[in-house]
Amino acid sequence: MGFRSKAGKIYRYIFNKELYINFIPSLFRINKLKKEPIIICGAPRSGTTLLKSILNSHLEISIIPNETMLFLRNKSNRKGRSGIYIYFLKFQLKLLLLAMPIKKTANRWGEKTPLNVMNIEFINSIFKGKVKFIHIVRDGRDVVLSSHNRMGRFMTAEKWVKYVKAGLEVKGMDNVLTITYEDLVSHFDQTTAQIQSFLGLESPFSEDQYYRYLPSINRGRSIMDSKVPKNTKGNLLGKLNKNRIKKWKNHPEDPEVIEFMKNEEAMEILKSLYN
Repeated sequence: MGFRSKAGKIYRYIFNKELYINFIPSLFRINKLKKEPIIICGAPRSGTTLLKSILNSHLEISIIPNETMLFLRNKSNRKGRSGIYIYFLKFQLKLLLLAMPIKKTANRWGEKTPLNVMNIEFINSIFKGKVKFIHIVRDGRDVVLSSHNRMGRFMTAEKWVKYVKAGLEVKGMDNVLTITYEDLVSHFDQTTAQIQSFLGLESPFSEDQYYRYLPSINRGRSIMDSKVPKNTKGNLLGKLNKNRIKKWKNHPEDPEVIEFMKNEEAMEILKSLYN
């Protein structure tokens, strides 16, 4: 994202009326967000939005409602500008936190941009290791079939391999947790218990609490993006739908599925993750 487009996004955000609605209560609550922030990442169409919604339903967590793209930066541009960049990044981050509705009970914030997965080590250096990453992976055959409301299908086997490999390369870091979309949907209690332990949360996640909190999460999407299609409500942030697991088996002749299964590296990664 270029400087002008990024600056334009921040400009629109600053002059969004919801900034002023949330500013006063958030001003008093922002200093309570002292625990390690949570960075959600993974290949696009892998369940990062679902994971964000589940995390945001927890009383101890407040997630920035929309993808900020703050941490996406080309490696070639890092030298010589890192100090200025990090200062500007943290300034933007504070604006984002002040503009969002922070829960009274929250003690940490989180951010979800799928392509954070390409910059985990860089983000880790910004926060000097005091940050938690949750990397979510989904069967690539379902990923390539998944259609975005505005963009349609845009994931390929090559992109899936690129993003998943980037996340798995840092799997050994103590502050990185890798989970699968399939486990999150099929084994909610066990997977969220793993997340609770990783984050050091006092109370467990609750599926009932998640469903009660869904309307609030849907409303929160408007804070940075007023152009979210109406049909996304209940679609992206709906029920934990097990029918979306292994959906590719219903479309074995789909060209995208066939191409994915021809990709040897993609199939090797699948075997290592799911066998």
